[in-house]
Parts: sequence; structure tokens; C-alpha cells
Amino acid sequence: MSDSQCNPILSLLRTVWLTWMVIGICSLPYYFWLKVKGAAEESPSASCEDEVKFWKSYRACFALLMYWAITLLLSFFAFAIISPDSREGMFWLAASFNWFGLMHSVFADKAILHGHDYLSLVQINWAYCLGLAAVNYSVARMYGRCGNHFAWVPSDREQARRDSLYDLYERPFHEATKQMMYLQEHNPSFKSVTPDWDSLSSDEKTRQMEEWEAKKSTLRAKMDAMPRVSHFR
Repeated sequence: MSDSQCNPILSLLRTVWLTWMVIGICSLPYYFWLKVKGAAEESPSASCEDEVKFWKSYRACFALLMYWAITLLLSFFAFAIISPDSREGMFWLAASFNWFGLMHSVFADKAILHGHDYLSLVQINWAYCLGLAAVNYSVARMYGRCGNHFAWVPSDREQARRDSLYDLYERPFHEATKQMMYLQEHNPSFKSVTPDWDSLSSDEKTRQMEEWEAKKSTLRAKMDAMPRVSHFR
């Protein structure tokens, strides 16, 4: 009699471990589907070409992994539960949901097809899925990464481009905004700016206000003509 049969605690731990393993494997397709769904929802609101390419590759990667997980579950189901005696029947059952493996057996390795080697067919299908998913993931990493709550994090190249555009266009605009705020705060009619405002003549008041308004108008026209970073995304 084995230790697990003698020891009920070991038997319970083994049962719990197997249960969690089954739950984990069964939840894989749902987990990958959430990734595909999130990428599909974020893609239409992409702000630049790099983000569009990232979400396409990211979605393709997890779509392949979702298909891989589904075929994994179906294969377990077919091998462990159905298990037909006919080798040919088992092969075509496996081929019905292992498309990459079937195409490989038809066009690349006919020995699998002629020998009805369903195990090789399944293994090759998984290799294609994981290989293509790895390629898509590598491509996605070239264009950024996925942060919390499907927030796109730009790649170093894209971030450098954005920083360059910011220094070229946004920084001068922010400086002009500060100048506009300074002008707004230094209205000649404010007591803090011109303490003797009330004692000035009407002509002097008019001259100072017109000069102040002219500076504001000139600065506002300059700001309106400034290109912004959003024009280049």
C-alpha cells in the first residue's frame, strides 16, 4: 500500500493539487480571451501607428494562445475520455481541431497523415501555435507594452519621438501660456500693478490699457498659430 493511500492528508493534498491544476488548465482559454477582448477594445482608440501595430500583434499573440489552450483541452478530452479504438478515427478527430497540425501533415510531412500519427499531429500543432505566438509577442514588444488596465506604454523609440516633439512644439507653447498668464495677472488697472491708477489721467489709462490689450492680442495670435504635438500623431 502506498504512502498516499495510508496517509489521508497526502491523499487530500494530491486531490487539491490536481483540482487546482485542472481549474488552471480549464481557465486558460478564458484568460487568453480576456486579453484578446481587451486588445480589440483598445485598438480603435490608438493614438499613433506604433500603438495600432502593437494592439494587432498583441491580439494575434493571445488569439493563438487561446486556440492553443482550447486544442489542449480538447486533446485531453479526446485522449482521456473518448479514446476510440480506431487509430484512423482518433487521428481525424484530433485533426478536426488541430488545423496547423493537419496542414503540416498534408503539405510538409505526409508520414504523419499516412500513419495516422495523431500524437505527432497534436504536438506539431502546439509547436506552430506557440512559435507564432512568440513571434507576434516579439513584434508587439517592438512597438511598446501593455500596462495596467490595458494602458499602452510606448516603446523607447516612440517615447523619444514624443519627447522630441514636446521639446520642439509643446515647450514653446507652454512658455507662451506662462506669458499670457503673466499678462492677465498684470492688468494695469489692478492696484497691485499700478498703485496710483486712480490718479492717472483718462488718456494715460486708455493708453496703458490699449498697450496691454495689444500685447495680449499679439501673444494670443502667436499661440493660435503655433503647431501642437497632436498635429503630428
